This record gives sequence, structure tokens and C-alpha cells, in this order.
Amino acid sequence: MSTLSDRRRRQGGIALVVITALLIAAAAVSWYAHAELVNGSRFSNRAASALDNSDVRTVLADRMVGGLTRSTIPNALVVRPLLVPALATVADTSAFKRLFARAVRDRHRALINRETTFRFGLPVGEGVLFDSLRRVVPRVASLVPADLSVPVVRLDPHDSELAASGVLIDAAGWRWPLTLAALLAAAGAALLAGATARAGLPGSRRHGCGPDRGGRRGRARRVRGLACRALRRSRR
Repeated sequence: MSTLSDRRRRQGGIALVVITALLIAAAAVSWYAHAELVNGSRFSNRAASALDNSDVRTVLADRMVGGLTRSTIPNALVVRPLLVPALATVADTSAFKRLFARAVRDRHRALINRETTFRFGLPVGEGVLFDSLRRVVPRVASLVPADLSVPVVRLDPHDSELAASGVLIDAAGWRWPLTLAALLAAAGAALLAGATARAGLPGSRRHGCGPDRGGRRGRARRVRGLACRALRRSRR
């Protein structure tokens, strides 16, 4: 019966260790999602830091020029080879990065509120983008409306990116319950491990690792007997 109880105790401890590891991993994901996605400042700063990559700046510039459609600015596609490198250069400036981070922060609340469609655009009719257009192609710049904002990102309900962000936002709300559950599971595993250690492993007594039924007094009597016999032999 004791052997069966020890085995169950050990199996329960192993199960709790596995559960603890899973809960810790889930809590880590939840805390990361809260820090990097739910936190508006961190999210916008991380998005702006992506502009340090030249490929990202080129793609962003291409999308901004693409936003200047034929119906809005008829000559935009004609001067595309000039506009894309110019806007990519502007995207590497600190002024544009601040503008980009502010625009991301403004739209971040829509992402958190789980709006069915997420749109993100940049103002072209004013600020650093308009100044760049006016320097490179002043004729095109004169046609840009003051309130024009070109779309950069659009996520619809069926897009996997929007669905994934929703899952991470939901996971961020479980960060404290998951952390508490991981601590409780770890405490339970520690208690079971201590109980197993106190009870001794199965078969330990059979191999001489457990307590001796004769106790210390029995061993002391055997040692004294051996010493007396050795003394008698030496006197002979």
C-alpha cells in the first residue's frame, strides 16, 4: 500500500511539473502580448523602429505613391520613379518617424477595440510628406488636397493578421490568472516532491537505504560484540 501511494505521489508530482511548465509558457506569451501589442506606446515605437530597414521604407513609399490614385492626382503614376526614392528617403528622417509613430498610436485604439476593419493611413497634404512632394514634383504637390491621407495598411475581418492580433489581445487579458495558476502548480509540485522525499523511494528499505528496524542500539550491540571477540582473541 505504501509503495502504491509513493508511486501515485511521484506521478502526481511529474504531472504538476509538466502543467507548471505549460502555464509558465502561456503566461510568458500573455505578458509579451500585453507589453508589445496592448501597450500603445510600445506598439507604436516598435512599428516606427521598423523604418530603420531600407526595404520597409521602400515598400512604405511605394504604398504611399500608390495611394495617390489616378482620380486624385492624374500625374502621380507618371512620376512614380521619382516619388518612391524621394519618399523612402523622407521615411528615414526622425521627423517622419515621429509622424509615423503618432499615426500608429492614434489607430492603436481601434485595434484594441477589435474593430472589424483596421485602416492605417498617413497625411500627404501636409507636413514632411507634402514638403517632400513639393521639392521633388511641385506640379504634383499643387494638386494634393490639404486633407488627403493615403492608406498604408488595411486589414479586413478575414485577414489572418487581424485574427492573430485579436487572439493575442485576448491572451493578454489572462496574464495574471495564468501567472497565479503557474505559481500554485509549482507550489503543489514542490509539496509533492517533499512528501515523496520524506516517504522514501519504493524499494529503498530493501536495498539498505531506509531506516534499520533494529535501530541504532542494535547496531551498537553488534559492534561491541565484535570488539569483545577481537579483544579475547588478542589475549590468547
